[in-house]
Amino acid sequence: MGYATEVVNPNKLSSDDLVIVFIGQTGSGKSHIIDTLLGQTGQRTGSSLASSTKKLSAIRLKKHEVHGDRLIFVDTPGFDDTLKSDKEGPAVVIDWIRNNPNITLAGTVYSHKINVNRMGATSNRSLRRMSDLCPDKKKVALVTTMWDQISRREDGLKREESLNDTYWKPLLDKGATVHRFENNSQSAWSIINGILGQGSQELEDRLRDWEDFGKDLNRITAEGELSRNIDAIISSDISQFQPPKCLKGSNVDQ
Repeated sequence: MGYATEVVNPNKLSSDDLVIVFIGQTGSGKSHIIDTLLGQTGQRTGSSLASSTKKLSAIRLKKHEVHGDRLIFVDTPGFDDTLKSDKEGPAVVIDWIRNNPNITLAGTVYSHKINVNRMGATSNRSLRRMSDLCPDKKKVALVTTMWDQISRREDGLKREESLNDTYWKPLLDKGATVHRFENNSQSAWSIINGILGQGSQELEDRLRDWEDFGKDLNRITAEGELSRNIDAIISSDISQFQPPKCLKGSNVDQ
């Protein structure tokens, strides 16, 4: 099931928007992750190995269960882009942030192909520059992709471990997180929920449980069948309820 979306001008976003920027080397699957999040597989990506993102673009996800119309996914030109110089990809995003000081990033998603043996110098340098846009490194998600394109999963696990111990270690030491995109909605939303602090669907399910509980309580009371141990049930339910964990310095809690 997909979400309704709206293409928006990235230079006219509100300070109330939850903006998540997707960055990565050309062909690393960042546009595919966005398509999967929206339930629109293939909308922004095709069969060509060339970059499908020629310029910075923003998509508003509408009627999300928790965040309403506030979620904005920003797709960016890839590093080592086939139609741009090595410096233009990151520069486009950095200039956009500088020219829109009202925007507060909720997070940055960096995609990396697990079927590539090493991380190039350009990608490593670009990742460092882009991650500096998020002072709170807990908002940086390092995502490996293309797991279906390796012959042995063990090889991918070794490459992932190598990335964690070398290129990604400085970011991981400051709170960045590692995720695997498995070409499905669950793994895609796990990335976003990790950035925003708590699983949105889990929270929504919990709120629905409370709503259903309230309806049942009203029905039981109206019918004169209120259980004698209802206080114990309420106390037990309240003790298990955990409020949403909001990102420091973001607008999630508003």
